Amino acid sequence: MIIITNRNCLHEEDDPCQRFGAEFNTLGSDELRVAIADYQDAQGWSLDILDDTCLMNGKPVPASEYAFRYLQQRMKQHQRNCLFYVHGFNNDFADVLATARELESLYDVEVVAFSWPANGRQAFAGRAGGVASYLSDKREATQSVVAMDRVLEKLCRYLGCYNSDDDICDMRLSILFHSMGNYLFKCLFKSGVFQGETGVFDNVILCQADVNNLDHELWVDRIAFRRRLYITINENDYALGASRMKFGQRQLARHGHFSTNLVARNACYINLTEADQVGMSHSPFDHATTCQNQKLYQLFRSLFNGETVEKRLTFDSHCRAYEL
Repeated sequence: MIIITNRNCLHEEDDPCQRFGAEFNTLGSDELRVAIADYQDAQGWSLDILDDTCLMNGKPVPASEYAFRYLQQRMKQHQRNCLFYVHGFNNDFADVLATARELESLYDVEVVAFSWPANGRQAFAGRAGGVASYLSDKREATQSVVAMDRVLEKLCRYLGCYNSDDDICDMRLSILFHSMGNYLFKCLFKSGVFQGETGVFDNVILCQADVNNLDHELWVDRIAFRRRLYITINENDYALGASRMKFGQRQLARHGHFSTNLVARNACYINLTEADQVGMSHSPFDHATTCQNQKLYQLFRSLFNGETVEKRLTFDSHCRAYEL
């Protein structure tokens, strides 16, 4: 898998899961590092942090271009689609690696993860955890907008450069924004620097979005995509229920936690609230949630592999959402 991050690099750490920390890159929040991660049952994790310039066919190229060609080759070799993954609140680098590995193995996709410094339960020294850390992560998501935009711009550029019959992998690209990763995306979308780069993705999936439900259509209706835009909802989501609380007031209803006001015209809403085994899950795509519900597993397998799913679902015209 490929990891792209604006986290700080901790060169002294021997543990690959600890090589990137809970702060921004020392050169700034828009500076990116690219790494190739691999997991072997016997050896555990290996992490190759690429130099800014790499040799490709004997020629120096940026690390991002080298990683893109590496991704294309793996997709062609293994005949797998690609899933970009943008995590949310309370994810250290080890969490990101673990989730990316689960997505790859469970859904048979090549994963590219964008990781931003969501300190979560590991609040910076001198800061409180819990609610204070949650609000800190929201600020850090906002500061990661330029870095995320650079990632999407580079992807579009390389897709344009390597699109000949010999180079194109003829596989699908989809992107998964999870939890507060949707807040990062919303901030990017409203920043003025976003130029519709998500139009290269077959499916855009806003999973358990930790953003306001109110007026979401004002930005969601402008999201570009090739096939579908899917938004998942679980009214019993424990994490989104907790995120409504902050200092002295309540946040507005969270988008992934609310089955009312589903009015974006270009989105397919999927209400998982009553789906078997979902319960209070905040990550309905993980193995713990899908292992005993084959229909739920097949739903996410299709979403992450760039397929459409509406025909297998029931449509509730009252709330304008599909259900399993």
